[in-house]
Amino acid sequence: LERKMGYSPSIPHPRELRERFQPVEGTSGALVLGWLASATLAVIIPVSKWAAERNKYHRYYGQYNEYEYQQQQYEEQNNGNYNNG
Repeated sequence: LERKMGYSPSIPHPRELRERFQPVEGTSGALVLGWLASATLAVIIPVSKWAAERNKYHRYYGQYNEYEYQQQQYEEQNNGNYNNG
């Protein structure tokens, strides 16, 4: 019957593994804290990097808009609106 189900005699059944496994006291609490810490870092690190890149982009785009505005002012002062060709 076990061969038909694909289990080898040398590999224990998952039910047997669960029955044999007896966690040491305190490990589950440490494990949960570890999972919480890693999950928190898995969210915080990418979000903070994304925010830094977004801010860098907005600073650059703002500088570009300021430059375009200054160019437009310069052209209007010289009565040469070069954008209308």
